[in-house]
Amino acid sequence: MNRALTSIVSLCVALGVAACSTQQHLMPTPTVVAQGGLDPFADTALAERRTMTPVFVVSGRTPSGRTEAGRFYTNERSPTLRLGRAAIEIYPGAAWDELVGVSRGATKHDSVAISLAGYEEYGELWTTVPPPD
Repeated sequence: MNRALTSIVSLCVALGVAACSTQQHLMPTPTVVAQGGLDPFADTALAERRTMTPVFVVSGRTPSGRTEAGRFYTNERSPTLRLGRAAIEIYPGAAWDELVGVSRGATKHDSVAISLAGYEEYGELWTTVPPPD
């Protein structure tokens, strides 16, 4: 279940980062977690308890040539798909226990941000699909 949860969280983070270059925040806590019926963090191994996570990204946007986080791609469509890996930090500056506490809380605070800490592009995918008209 831990791998599935990690995959779901990573996908949500990737979508959030891809959707907008501004700072993103955690989604509302599901009721079953907020009311104590489920602890999605209970089986997380010690080595996995961190606030930084890698997320693989496939983009159909044109690279900008810039290297700073959040500015690597333009808004222009590219004829090729490009693969990269983003370093996503959830709740920058916080410890694991703090992240778990706010993740399981019924209300979210604006101070719990998700940010793009870095990005490394691997290049074009070996096959690409042209964007729809």
